[in-house]
Amino acid sequence: MARFFSFNAIDSCQTTGIHFDALCLTYGNDEDVSSLQFFGDLESSIKKCKVLPDCLVVMASAALATKLHDYWCADHTQQKTIVNRGTKSEFLFIKSYYFYAWCVTKLELIASHVLATQSYDISIEKLIQQGLRYLLEVNEVIQIAPAGHLFKHPSGTRSKVFIQAREMARSEPELFFVANAICLRMGRVLQDAEMVFIDTMGIYHYVREALKAAGNKARIESFHSYGEEMKKLSPPIDSYICVISASTSGGMAGELVNNLGFDPNKVVTLIDVTEKNRCGSVLMPLDTLGEVYVGLLEKGMGTETEIELVGEHFSSKAKPPRTVALGVPHQPKLLGEFLNHFALLGVGKLNSNFGNGPANPKLLCLDASPLTNNLEFTQWLDDEVAWCITLAVDHVIHASDPTSKVIAELAAKRIQEFRQTTIPPAVISHDDLCKESLGNAKGILVVTAVAGDGGGLREISRDLREYICTETPRHFLAAVGLPQTAESWARLKQFLERNPTKRKYGFSNWLMLPVGYDGKDSAWEQLNKLAKKAEGGETAAVEGIDQEIVNESLEQLAQLVFKSHQGFLPKHNGGELALTEGFVFFGGKFETEIQEMKIASSVVYLAIASALQCARELKDVNNQLKSTGYESVVLAPECFLRFNDNILQACLLRACHSSELDYSASPHLSKLMQEFLTKVFDRHSHKYGDAALEFAAALAIGRLKLKKDDLDDVIKFAIARLKHQASPLLGFLLLARR
Repeated sequence: MARFFSFNAIDSCQTTGIHFDALCLTYGNDEDVSSLQFFGDLESSIKKCKVLPDCLVVMASAALATKLHDYWCADHTQQKTIVNRGTKSEFLFIKSYYFYAWCVTKLELIASHVLATQSYDISIEKLIQQGLRYLLEVNEVIQIAPAGHLFKHPSGTRSKVFIQAREMARSEPELFFVANAICLRMGRVLQDAEMVFIDTMGIYHYVREALKAAGNKARIESFHSYGEEMKKLSPPIDSYICVISASTSGGMAGELVNNLGFDPNKVVTLIDVTEKNRCGSVLMPLDTLGEVYVGLLEKGMGTETEIELVGEHFSSKAKPPRTVALGVPHQPKLLGEFLNHFALLGVGKLNSNFGNGPANPKLLCLDASPLTNNLEFTQWLDDEVAWCITLAVDHVIHASDPTSKVIAELAAKRIQEFRQTTIPPAVISHDDLCKESLGNAKGILVVTAVAGDGGGLREISRDLREYICTETPRHFLAAVGLPQTAESWARLKQFLERNPTKRKYGFSNWLMLPVGYDGKDSAWEQLNKLAKKAEGGETAAVEGIDQEIVNESLEQLAQLVFKSHQGFLPKHNGGELALTEGFVFFGGKFETEIQEMKIASSVVYLAIASALQCARELKDVNNQLKSTGYESVVLAPECFLRFNDNILQACLLRACHSSELDYSASPHLSKLMQEFLTKVFDRHSHKYGDAALEFAAALAIGRLKLKKDDLDDVIKFAIARLKHQASPLLGFLLLARR
């Protein structure tokens, strides 16, 4: 069970105006936290940060906050460990530690540990609002209707947004945080109230916890939001408060205040799209929480399809999934150019890492060294220096890899030529970056050859905040970007460009190709876990199959998975999966190389993965491979017939999200996949079934899902054909049984 939750917040000091990043840890009520647990929580939270924060804020009940501060003061060894984790190159990054206690109407600072000369004057209310926004996003409280649709609420209101306030908290610390946030807004009214009205029992736990924090045991009474019961309400003689779960129009609060006579000072709505022209208070107005919620108040055109809401429950499984067939419209615009430069030399094996040995392998790894001799790239670099990069640059910082260093030296040489000076800008590796190495820098250029979601660039940007003043111009140059999504790349650009001054820092990029999820829970890692389970666990007897065959099949499975970690599972005869001519996303290129088997499997995977990601981000919603709260979307089963090369089928199975291969909600789609898989397993020793191991593996790890009856029929049929001889395919099918 969760003991705490953490979130990151950005604010500026109320005294100096200096911007800072805060890491906030908030604990549940009455938690029994030991000293070892507390310091472990601090360390794990700091480790998860993409960049080191400027300060750390701990929020807890008064008793627990005092206890945690006592731990901090008493254990100097553990305290030093945490301080060292917030230090880099002997320079303090985490400069302050603050301990706050919830005290009904305020969050009181009970102690601080300031290591720098200047502490931060924190607006704790702004941090709490960012914490609430974090909960809205991570718990998927807000559902936005897909294009061409509007939600029709029980009140009759039609809007783009559906708010599930009951989902705000999914753990005890989150519940405690939300309840105390309510207290901060309405604490005195809660303390005095003898009755609390709520519009739904879905928020009962928030209100009960808020009353507990206020030291009150008032009675809670629920009324139906829109119906005859609400019209019977009238303000009681005794003190009261009315809590509304969520609203998109402010209609309920307006009805209570304007027509039923409730005091607006005793009415609070937890979530609303805005607080403008609303009766009562709004705890979380969405239009103040970021650009993603802008436009929620826009009226429809009158031609949208209505999604009628009944009650609070809402699920995309309420309707059959929509299918999307991958094709030419989903080809990324820059894929062809990307392949021209990297298809033959630049893409390494899957789950490898150029230059850093086996450490920190990446699903897709790019060797950017050919860039330094690439005429198109060097011409682009010349143009960027001439048109976009400030001539104030006198220091060039590069990521800690050889190619980034060469590009940085090229850029420094071009800057020197344009400045017509004999002194080139200093070129510094990120490993050597410190306050002394920058001296009196007048301008900074940061260079990296390849960036994913930009963790390295974020780290350099964070370091620069400590070493040079904010007003010093800086420019970030990422030659090639391989982010997971276009959105994550946009967030990186925003992070690097924005600063407290009125101007933006510069950002340049030559090629960028979103390639989808490349995290630690990839299909390869899921298979490794399955193989370890098959290798080490005791196997239950399987009726009708000799136990030795079962054990041998699982052992062969484990060996094959470990052997294939940098590629795909082989064909039945042990041969590698291969591509044939005519692959649509290659656009007629590399035909000779395909015949000569010179195209690496990782290049094929990159093409499929980028096409799938393009499908998820496509503007045409009818052809978009993206599920919403209203509608689930899956890859059309016909794709496995369209892309019938064994390696393409394997790439689809590995690069798709699990939800995109979940056919269990549609009897029709599940039956189509059952028929296809039956043929694949039946012909596993022929060309048609070359990818049989990949399909069986996808079933075994749960990436490919069918209705239970269909899955049972497929497995029963295949096992009956394979049970007389041990094989990895039999092993996967045995593990795929439910």
